[in-house]
Amino acid sequence: MLESNGESYRIGPGRAMMLEIPGNHIYYFPKDNAAWTFLFIQIRPTLILPNWQEAKRRLGEVPYLPQMCKPVRLLQDMFDEASAGRITDSYTASSMAYEFVTELCRFASVPKDDRREWPIKVRQASEYFESNYA
Repeated sequence: MLESNGESYRIGPGRAMMLEIPGNHIYYFPKDNAAWTFLFIQIRPTLILPNWQEAKRRLGEVPYLPQMCKPVRLLQDMFDEASAGRITDSYTASSMAYEFVTELCRFASVPKDDRREWPIKVRQASEYFESNYA
């Protein structure tokens, strides 16, 4: 669950939380759910703040990011590289963070048949199909 700026969101598969720290939000694991896994990145976006803000403006605070989209794949790659101990300096970490934000902007700029205009149940069904294609 995410509570942010007076809104509550149930974060399901394929959903992301685009938040600034510190911020007016809390997120937590509901008692009625099974275990969950998520990828987390914390960046200092000083140089790319306008790009981050544009992606967030286009996608919203709780966007749907399909598991196989480029930004999610990059997050998984970053996790794998960090787990293997291959991120050994701040330049490597910064270039990966910049690449992530750049791909997030690219993802946000590609028209998706403007799903925001779709009825909520149609959007949810479409997102479910994309998340569970296999």
